[in-house]
Amino acid sequence: MRKIEDELILGYKCSACKAVTNNYHTLCDSCYSKLTKLTSTCTKCNSSLSLVDNICIVCKQNKKNLKRIYSNYSYAYPIKDILANIKFQYAFRVKNLLPHLIDLSDVNINEYDAIIPVPSHFYRKFRRWSHPTDIIAKHIADQNNIKLDNALKRTRYTPYQFKLDRNKRSDNIRDAFLYTSISKYNSVLLIDDIITTGSTIEECAITLKSAGVKKVDCFSICIV
Repeated sequence: MRKIEDELILGYKCSACKAVTNNYHTLCDSCYSKLTKLTSTCTKCNSSLSLVDNICIVCKQNKKNLKRIYSNYSYAYPIKDILANIKFQYAFRVKNLLPHLIDLSDVNINEYDAIIPVPSHFYRKFRRWSHPTDIIAKHIADQNNIKLDNALKRTRYTPYQFKLDRNKRSDNIRDAFLYTSISKYNSVLLIDDIITTGSTIEECAITLKSAGVKKVDCFSICIV
């Protein structure tokens, strides 16, 4: 209660740097200016590119089950801190900022039958309360009147991908997902918060394709 009273008197705090700002659920002007938008696309498939690549992970790693990847930002300050605050700091107010950072201008959203988030294991959901991927997926589905389907389930607990060497991430996530929906789709937009090597979304795409989905694209808020 004291924290809320302080904010009402002194002003709200920036979701990244914690500086006082007059903007509720948003970033201060300084942090907003530091968001690194991704503007380049893969010459082969038009997927979003990280700042260090000239060919996307779909083409570079021959991920045959993913068609295209869309992403808005490079995984750097302040988006990196915003996601960490939601996941590990129980930042309930920060999560309301996330939908305002989503840009779907390059996405033909009406071609998808459903929005499907990459699932967290039950244990992690219990610990976090809020998960950025779920926030992003719900916002996209609600704003575009598309069905949100939690069609994928984690079948086992897996170590954090970012703590593993890149060559171990595929093995860590292999056969970790199960399709549980009664619905059948032709085209879906898979949602994740961060894409690093693409191992997680590729494994999800394999599961979706095995369930009869013809086309799987992915949207993430950022790429490493």
